[in-house]
Amino acid sequence: MFAVCNIRQCFNSVVTNCIWRMASFHAPMTMESDISSVMQKLNSLQTPYRGAVIPFNSQKKLDLIEETALLYGVTQEHLTSLNIIHIAGTKGKGSVAAFVESMLRHAGYSTGLLTSPHILKVQERIRLNGIPISTKKFCYYFNDLFNFMVANEDKMERLNYLAFLNFLGYVVFINEKVDVAVIEVGIGGRYDYTNIIQHPTVCGITSLGYDHESILGKTIESIAWNKAGIFKSSVPAITVPQKYDAAMQTLISEAKLIGTPLECLQPEQLSHPDLLSKGLDGDHQIENAALAKELVLYWIEQMGHKALDSAVIRKGLRNTCWPGRCQTLIYKNITYFIDGAHTGESFLACAKWFREKTLHSPNLNVLLCGISGDRFTEPLITTMLNHCEFHSAIFCPPSARCSELNDNFRARMSGRSQEERQNCESLRKAYCAQANDKCSVVGSCDEAIQIVHDNYSTNTNVLVTGSLYLVAAVLSIIGS
Repeated sequence: MFAVCNIRQCFNSVVTNCIWRMASFHAPMTMESDISSVMQKLNSLQTPYRGAVIPFNSQKKLDLIEETALLYGVTQEHLTSLNIIHIAGTKGKGSVAAFVESMLRHAGYSTGLLTSPHILKVQERIRLNGIPISTKKFCYYFNDLFNFMVANEDKMERLNYLAFLNFLGYVVFINEKVDVAVIEVGIGGRYDYTNIIQHPTVCGITSLGYDHESILGKTIESIAWNKAGIFKSSVPAITVPQKYDAAMQTLISEAKLIGTPLECLQPEQLSHPDLLSKGLDGDHQIENAALAKELVLYWIEQMGHKALDSAVIRKGLRNTCWPGRCQTLIYKNITYFIDGAHTGESFLACAKWFREKTLHSPNLNVLLCGISGDRFTEPLITTMLNHCEFHSAIFCPPSARCSELNDNFRARMSGRSQEERQNCESLRKAYCAQANDKCSVVGSCDEAIQIVHDNYSTNTNVLVTGSLYLVAAVLSIIGS
């Protein structure tokens, strides 16, 4: 097996002499464009659920993706040319990224947006000017990178699913010559696959809390330390007031250690009139919009560009769209309130949002919930019931339909499904212990939706929450 050593040293010295093989296209996109074939190749890069060969918190993850970049010809100069805005955090980082992209796009800049996970189609992870990359372009870039990786297996290890998609995003943005790339961290930050960039333009840290503790650590200090791993020397970073003082102190300490100018949003920045124009629902999105606005203003300043007019900022915020986050849809005359909340803090924000939206509604409320991962279910149910009243609750495995109707982690379903079924039973027990309402566990999202429409009239509000995989399953049925 190819041994990776001193990659960062090589990455800085050798790449300056490397001619990038994809710097420009001299031929039309004629490569195979069958998306089903591409998805088969992509899913071959999956690792078994909780069975990754390389631990999530490992420098080797970054060594491997940097080695791929070195061989493929992607240099730090190429990455720096993307003028990257790098965003980490526990809650709201996807929404912040969406706000940032929208504001800069409405200001006239060409944008790239890299996020995870996707909701329905993998192309959603890589967006150009606010739109998921076209199937034709996705297949072209994918096949070139995948074929290169296969052809060079004697020199490099294969990237896994997540690493491949993150690196592919960088390849796409460089080739498409975007003015700015907005990059959302996947998990953590320090060892995240996006963190091969050495010179972003500005970094952002959203609200921090407890999530992915088996990967990032059990303490808020450990989680904050991982998030602060995206800080770079002399690169400005902005964060929001943190719920946990230990989290803020860790961010401050890491910033000082690295030499990162760190700013925390002030009350006046969190209450600016521009923020009332936000296109994403929920009071918690005000903080996300405020952070996004400051990241944009910092980016403009760092780039030496003309300051943005307030009207452009408001238009960008107002036209931000981010499916599955505080989203309201009507399907067959039943109102669905959809939010991918899956942490304690996000469950609280979701509960407050749903209560606000339905407080004066005469409709019955139904909870449709499913949770993935090793999360504590009882506190989440307690948070929800402390703020909302339901006529009944239905619990189902979030990923059951995802494995059939879209390409979300198809190769990992067996282990995940068993864990999700156990979560459903834990949710049911926690719910029944705190409420006298009817509650049940079903085997799939399809079955849950069918129960809703068989048993309830049009005067019904359904809250869908607990997992973005559940959101994906519901949206694949009722439409987006």
